[in-house]
Amino acid sequence: MNIQTASSIFAFLSLIMYSLSLLPGLLHFTNPELLKNNIFKIISKHRRNIGILAFVFGLMHGISIALTRNIDFSQPSTYLKYSQGILLLGIFLVLSLTSNNWSIHHLKQNWKKLHRLTYLVMFILVWHIIDKMSDNWSFITPLALGICLILISLFTERKLIEKFRD
Repeated sequence: MNIQTASSIFAFLSLIMYSLSLLPGLLHFTNPELLKNNIFKIISKHRRNIGILAFVFGLMHGISIALTRNIDFSQPSTYLKYSQGILLLGIFLVLSLTSNNWSIHHLKQNWKKLHRLTYLVMFILVWHIIDKMSDNWSFITPLALGICLILISLFTERKLIEKFRD
């Protein structure tokens, strides 16, 4: 397996882990009966660790991209070209570093506010996938976009339920 293929696999695994970390929160409002399933109970119990795995796979994707493309981080144009990926990694880094009991205890309500950044990620991901894969679609690209659109649909449904429930 070459490093480019590994990079794509890391990216897709990151998306899968990210999606799994979001599902309990999204399904809690949209399909609460699904959360009674043993698989969703396990996912709910380990969602912080799953989110950290999303960051690790995303980081491995970023590192493999940097290595295969010989990216020069001293050039400002690099940050413009890879802005979505850098932003995604930055958000995942902050969320990963604060995905622990100490942070929850010390940040209190600010922890919840900070972790709402995870919902911003799903929108940046769509932009990132379309921008970076526009010239080089593989069979994974529409699947990844489909997963993102499902997440966005569930998020929108959740927000509508929250709005009209109040």
